Amino acid sequence: MSPGLIGGLLVCAAGGAGGLMAAGELAARHRFLQAMAAGTARMREEIARFSTPLAPLLESLGGEAEAGFFFAAMGKNGGWSAAVEEAGRRFFLTEADRRALMRLGEGLGRCGRSDVLRRLAAAEGEISRRAAEAGELRRKYAKILRFGGFAIGLTAALLL
Repeated sequence: MSPGLIGGLLVCAAGGAGGLMAAGELAARHRFLQAMAAGTARMREEIARFSTPLAPLLESLGGEAEAGFFFAAMGKNGGWSAAVEEAGRRFFLTEADRRALMRLGEGLGRCGRSDVLRRLAAAEGEISRRAAEAGELRRKYAKILRFGGFAIGLTAALLL
């Protein structure tokens, strides 16, 4: 095999990998927001039905896969904003996503049960809307990003 062919294949593969990574970022954001909406719904149900104290509830939610680290960090002092920042980096969240997660924590543990339930219902709705938007972006652009990356890599390889 000639060095030019090997180089061309490597450039094409690098473009494809970039496209796959970009599509993966869209998928990660969508999955995380769906998990957060489900976790928020579970929090609301547990508090409404059983008046579960916040600390054990957050600990129990901390064992869940996609958003577990977030709920676990929520239970620690000063962990809320750090958890939002970590989630933002880990799951490629937009500024609006981060604001929605920050609103989720407002008043938790500092207000009455009915107020907590109202806040959780509002946060669940907002996070669900953000998840639906992320899912729509994923459906629209994931294929374009995957194949676009390979196409750009192939074009660059041909130009070399």
